[in-house]
Amino acid sequence: MSRSEAQKAYFLEKIADAILDRGIAGSNLKALARYAGTSDRMLVYYFKDKTEMINATLDVLEARLSAALDEYVPAETAHFEPLLKDVIGILDGEVLRPYMVLRLEIAGLILRGNEAYRSGEEGLKSTILSWIKRQLNSATAIARDQEAKRILIYIDGYFSQV
Repeated sequence: MSRSEAQKAYFLEKIADAILDRGIAGSNLKALARYAGTSDRMLVYYFKDKTEMINATLDVLEARLSAALDEYVPAETAHFEPLLKDVIGILDGEVLRPYMVLRLEIAGLILRGNEAYRSGEEGLKSTILSWIKRQLNSATAIARDQEAKRILIYIDGYFSQV
């Protein structure tokens, strides 16, 4: 990795921390630069605009989310009802809750017509769905897909009310 690539990766990690802490709406370019320990001009050097920077950051957050979810693998798979309760408890914990809040913030932006972060939201959603599917004990693959989507709907409802 070149020095330039390493610097960009460093900035992305710091910006990911900022986005989890403040959300997207609360993160203007100057605030993100402060979190990264640099200037807004330097961020513009590495990213053409805030949208590109946020999308690259969402890729970092998707990888972090996947790794964090992998820390919460039960000893055995479960059926829908018990897994739903466990998943909500896990996702509402200190480590994973910021990802859920961020995902809903992005969904809200998309609903208001801002499509810029759709791929990032889909990546986060896909990561969560894949993890849920691995925890489900369902009769068929089709049933597992349907039950995982139902759990995600419950999760979204839960986090939209807290």
